Amino acid sequence: MIEVSLSGPEVLSDLGLQDKPLIRLLPGIIRGEPSTWLSTGGVGNEVWKPTPFVRRFRNVSSVDEYLHRLRAWLEPAAQPAAVVTSPLSLVAALDYLDVVWRLRFDAGLLVVPSAERAARLAFDATTAEELDNRLSALGEMFKGFDVPGDCRQRR
Repeated sequence: MIEVSLSGPEVLSDLGLQDKPLIRLLPGIIRGEPSTWLSTGGVGNEVWKPTPFVRRFRNVSSVDEYLHRLRAWLEPAAQPAAVVTSPLSLVAALDYLDVVWRLRFDAGLLVVPSAERAARLAFDATTAEELDNRLSALGEMFKGFDVPGDCRQRR
């Protein structure tokens, strides 16, 4: 692996910035830029060691292009649209399970406290409140199972 390192004055000379006023502020500015977070060094007499990460910004020729690439890197990828399923699918599946259990064992398996709460389990939770709601509904569903022979379930 080849380690790339550049001297500060060399970088300034190559960019034609050595005579610019306020150039001494550049190291602080560069340290704050996400594109150079993992790099070390500065523009003084120090040696600057860029990391391979900086390659993401090669061929950038304007501030707008830099900001566009930076935004594309920092923003999370777009989430695919959720597949909308019928909330009745889950309720129907639970009903089917209960009927099959009832036919096989002559006793019900599941007492659904609220079909509406059971239907909520079919949807994604996008907030903490929705997650709490779904977990509560799931807990109610588990409480509704009445497995024959389990004396701890008897009320």
